[in-house]
Amino acid sequence: MQKSSTLTAAAITASFPHPILHPIATITSPPTYATIRAAQTQLNANATTVPSYAGDGIHGHLALTLKTADYKIKSKGVDFIAPLLGPIQPIHPAGATAAQISEINRKFYDDQATFRTYQETDKALRNQILLAIPEDYLRDLADADLGLGSVSCLKILTHLWDTWGTITQIELDANYLRMATPWNPPTPIDKLFTQLDDGIRFATAGNDKPSDPTVIRLGYNLIHQTGLFEIPCRDWRNKPEADKTRAKFNLHFRAADQDRRLTTTAGSAGYHAANAVKEKKKQPPRTITPPPPDAAKPAAPPAVPRPDTRPQTSYCWSHGFLKNPKHNSLTCLYKAEGHCDAATATNTLGGSTVVFTPRQFP
Repeated sequence: MQKSSTLTAAAITASFPHPILHPIATITSPPTYATIRAAQTQLNANATTVPSYAGDGIHGHLALTLKTADYKIKSKGVDFIAPLLGPIQPIHPAGATAAQISEINRKFYDDQATFRTYQETDKALRNQILLAIPEDYLRDLADADLGLGSVSCLKILTHLWDTWGTITQIELDANYLRMATPWNPPTPIDKLFTQLDDGIRFATAGNDKPSDPTVIRLGYNLIHQTGLFEIPCRDWRNKPEADKTRAKFNLHFRAADQDRRLTTTAGSAGYHAANAVKEKKKQPPRTITPPPPDAAKPAAPPAVPRPDTRPQTSYCWSHGFLKNPKHNSLTCLYKAEGHCDAATATNTLGGSTVVFTPRQFP
């Protein structure tokens, strides 16, 4: 008799895209909306990856982490029917043929495997929560004899949301500060867009959703502060108000950032090509013999150049320390091979350590 295999909780956990959850709380820091939301998202993703035909057949065991109403929204109205534990042994009616007995056995073991997979998946998800939060926060759910051994994942999540899921004004203020974090190239501009989107979702959950114009103004200011997008910023200001949507904002400045990257790369390549030509045409230096000193006057001692004691104001990976605040690793137009845009004076990333002296022309 062929038996259907049943996955264990450990094997299921190992297959999760998030085998370890972000911490939900610590002994000194209770759960917050943000930590519960992060855990909920990870658990939803994990539950979805374990196949099940008990619901819509698409979202796996998502019903183990979402309330019935929320699951039906995801499944477009399809209910999830949790599998039940059947009889201990297959039941064969009198006079059943060999083919009928074989089919009854197959369905019996399939049903058993489906039930056990459902139970083991719930256990795996619950154990993930228990590893991410001290049990002190869950003592109201614990059974006197079984502890949390028989508590479902969804029951724990519901308890967390009901007890600590309200967003406070302090959290909303902190969320705005995260949204307003300065963006600095060469970090991709989509990182900035994600920063704004995450902040919108958080504020919306706290019933404080910012308007699109507010978000656009914040994003524009962060981009303008870099000093690298003067023309794109001017073009954006000159657009009709009807065209200043979030979608068009992202498209406009994503294209501007791509153009900036291409322009920077092309400028660097042109510098190296021009330098190669100059090296080929370079002539050996002329030797100039100084006139003999006047015998009537003692020879003046040679002039000793005074050291440059002015503070350096900038750093460039290719050129070292400079006094031009507009010239740094990112804005350099003449980048050497292997140039690192992210290099700074405090973290040179293996770049030049000389004090750059501009070329002097006769």
